Amino acid sequence: MNERAVNLLTGAGASFGVVGGDGHELNGGPDLARELNARFNLENEEPDCSDLQLVYGDIAATPQNRTPLAELLRARFTHCKPTWQSILVEFPWKRIWTLNIDDVLQRVVADSGGLGVKIFTWDDALSVRPLAANESQIVHLHGRASLIQGDAGRLIFSLKQYAARQEVSPGWHAEFRSEFVRKPFIVCGARLRDEFDLATVLEIGNKSRERGGCPSFIVLKGFAPGEEARFRRQGLVPVAATGDVFFAALRSDYQAYLAAQPSQTPQARASAALVRAAFKQLTLVAPRPRRLLDFYASAECQWHHVVDELDGRLEYVEKAAIWLQDPGRDQRVVLISGGPVCGKSTSALRIAATLNAAGRETWLFRAEERFDEEAVCEYLASKPQAVLVFDDCADFSNSLTSLIGAAAKRQLQLRVIATAEAWRVRGVHADLLAALVLPVDLEPVPRRHFDSIFALRRQRGRLGRCTGMKSLDGWLDFKDHYSRRMLEWLESLEGARSYRQVISQILESVAGNAADRRLLLTCAATHRFGYSLPFQFASALNGKMSLEEFVEPPSPYAELTFLDEKGLRLRSRSFAIHVWSLASPKERFDISLYLAKQLSALVVPQSITRRTYPYRILRELMDCDVVARDLPESADRWYGELLPLMSWNSRYWEQRALLAARRNQDETAYSFAKKAVSIHPRDAFPHTTLGTICMQISVRRADDVGIERFWEGAWELDTSRRLALEKGNEWEHPYVTFFTYAVRAYRLYPSQAARIADAWDEWMRAADSSALFRFDRQGQAQLKEFKRQWLGLAVRDR
Repeated sequence: MNERAVNLLTGAGASFGVVGGDGHELNGGPDLARELNARFNLENEEPDCSDLQLVYGDIAATPQNRTPLAELLRARFTHCKPTWQSILVEFPWKRIWTLNIDDVLQRVVADSGGLGVKIFTWDDALSVRPLAANESQIVHLHGRASLIQGDAGRLIFSLKQYAARQEVSPGWHAEFRSEFVRKPFIVCGARLRDEFDLATVLEIGNKSRERGGCPSFIVLKGFAPGEEARFRRQGLVPVAATGDVFFAALRSDYQAYLAAQPSQTPQARASAALVRAAFKQLTLVAPRPRRLLDFYASAECQWHHVVDELDGRLEYVEKAAIWLQDPGRDQRVVLISGGPVCGKSTSALRIAATLNAAGRETWLFRAEERFDEEAVCEYLASKPQAVLVFDDCADFSNSLTSLIGAAAKRQLQLRVIATAEAWRVRGVHADLLAALVLPVDLEPVPRRHFDSIFALRRQRGRLGRCTGMKSLDGWLDFKDHYSRRMLEWLESLEGARSYRQVISQILESVAGNAADRRLLLTCAATHRFGYSLPFQFASALNGKMSLEEFVEPPSPYAELTFLDEKGLRLRSRSFAIHVWSLASPKERFDISLYLAKQLSALVVPQSITRRTYPYRILRELMDCDVVARDLPESADRWYGELLPLMSWNSRYWEQRALLAARRNQDETAYSFAKKAVSIHPRDAFPHTTLGTICMQISVRRADDVGIERFWEGAWELDTSRRLALEKGNEWEHPYVTFFTYAVRAYRLYPSQAARIADAWDEWMRAADSSALFRFDRQGQAQLKEFKRQWLGLAVRDR
C-alpha cells in the first residue's frame, strides 16, 4: 500500500445506501432492474425483471424510451450524497477503478479538495499516471451518469453494449486487464459475475500473490454458497465485512504502520515510495522464488544464484566493487557489456551482493517504465550509500543522463551498476559521459576468467564431459572447438540433449499441442528482445492451466520456461532467438501481428515518454530490420495491418520509410518520413530518418532533384543534431550520416562542391568539439577516417 502498488475496484455494493440526486437510495442491480421494469411498463417477470442488463436492453430498444431513461439515470446517479465513502480516497492507491456510473467518488474527491485527482471514463484516451506521487486516477469502466446528454450511449449496461465492448479494445479496458492479472487489488462491493466485458480476465484471475508476493482481497457483506471458493480460485481472498468497517480497520492498520516507520518529511516519504515502486531492493535474506532455475544449465541468472554463491568470483568484479565504495561525492557507473550468456547480469548482481554485504543498500531497477530522477536524488540525499542496478540499461540511458546531472548539481554520491548488450554499449557510454565510468567488457572471455568458471564447476561437480580435465585442456576445448562461445560450450558439458534439441523436438512433434506451440513461440517473439511475454497475453494464450502450473514439474516445459515479475520467459535470450527461428513464416506473421495489435491498446503518447514496458516491446516488433528479416515477403502487408492502430505514431512511419528506402522506393520512403516529422516535429529521431532518406535519394538520382534532396537532408540532420543538444542527449548518427553522404555527393555534384565544402567544415568543427567522438578509440578512429576520405577528395581535385 505504501508503495502505491495496490488498485481499488468498486462495484454497486460500495455505493449501497447512498442517496442519489433524485432522493432515492442507490441500491443494487436487481432492485434498479425491477424499478425500471415497472416504470417503463415492461412485462418481464422473475427472474428476467431482476436482470439489469436484460431490462435496460429492452427499454433502450424502443427509441422513445431513450431520453426518459437517460434523464432518470442522470437524476439518480449524479449529485449523490456519500456516507462513509470519503475514506476511500485517503489511501495512496495506484489507481481506483469502478464499475459504477454514479458520482460518489467524484463527490468525496471534491469534498476533500480534489487535489491531484483525475477522472476518466472507459472511452477516454488512456493516460499513463505521472511520475509525481500526488496524482491519483479514477476510471469508470462502464461510464458516468454525469456525462449523459440526450441518451445514455456512453454507458455500458445492456447485453448488447457489453458485447460491443471487446476486452481487447484499446484504452482503459486493456489497461485494466493488464493490471488485474498481476497487481494487487482490493475489490469492494462487486461480485464480478455479470461483467461480460471483463469475463476473460476475471476468469484468468488475479495472481498478485504468486507474481509479486502481495495478496488481493474481495470485500462483500456476505457470500453466497460457492462464492468464496470461486473467488479463491480467481486469486482473491474473501473478506466478509461492510465497506465502512473494512476500510476503517485498514486505515487503522496503515496509520499504525506509518507511525512505526522512522520519522521522515513528507517529501522524503514520497521519494522513498517512488523508489520502492521503481526499484526492487536486493537483500541477502530476500524471500526465495518458488522455483530456482538450474544456474549451471545456461539459464538466466537470478538473485538467489548469487546469494547461494553459484557464480565464480572474478577479478574484475572485486575491483569494480572496491571502485564503487570510494567515499567521494561523485557519480560513478560500472558499465558491463558483452554478448548473450557471457555473464553480464551475473556480474552485476555479484557486485551488488558484494556491496550489500559491505553494508550498502542495493536496488534493482524493475524497468517497467521510466523512473523519477528527482525522487531518486531525494532518496540518495538521505541514503548516500544506496547502489542502483540497471540490467540491460540501454532503454533508459537517457534517464541515467538526467540522474547523473541531477546528482552532480546537488553534489550527491551516486553509485550505479549497469549492463548493456555489446552492440548498444557505445551509445550507452556516450549518455554517461558526465559520470566517472568504469567499462567492463566480458568478451572475448580471457583465460583467467575461464579458469575461475572452470574451477567452480569442477567444485560443484558440473563439468560433465570435461570432468577430469585440467584447466588448460578445458581452455583449449573452449577456444578451439567452440570459438570461445560460452553458451555453446556450457550446453555441451553434461552430455544430455541440449535444450535447443529438446525445444526443437517439442515444437516439431506432430502430437504436440498447438496451443502450447503458439504460447512458446509468442514468448520467444518478445524474449528474443530481452522482454518477458506479459502475463495478460501469456494467460490468455495458455488458457487450460495457470502459468504457474505450465512452468513447474511435471509440465514438459518446466526446464524451458519460468516466470519473472513481468511475465513468461524462456531459459535465456539466446535460447529464445533459437526458438523463434523454428517458427514458420505464417507463424511469424500471425504471432508478431497479434502481439503488435494487443500491445497497441496499451500504448499512447505518454507511454513513449515514460518508456513503458508495452511500448518498448512494440517498438522492437515494429523495427524495420526486424520486420524485414522475419517477413521478407510480407513486411508491407504486416505494416498495413497496423495502420488503423498506429497511424498516430511517428516511429511507425519512420520504420515504414526505412523499409521503403531499402527497396529503393524513393517517393514512398520520402512521404512516409515526412509524415513522421509532421507528427513529432520536436523529436530528433524523425528528422534523422528523413535526413537519411533524403541523402540516400540524393546519391541515387544525381540530378536537380538529387541536389534538392541533399540540402534538405543536410538541414534535417542539422535539425536533429540541434534538437538532441537542446535535450542533452546528443547522438552521433546525424554526424555519421552527413559525413558519409557528403563524400559521395561531392563527387556527384561538382556544381555544389564549394557549398558542400563549407557545410563539411561546419559539421567537422561541431564533431571535433563534441565528446561523442573523443571518449573512446572507436569514435576517434571514425572521425579520423572521415577526415582521411575528405582529404583524399581534396588531393584528387588538385
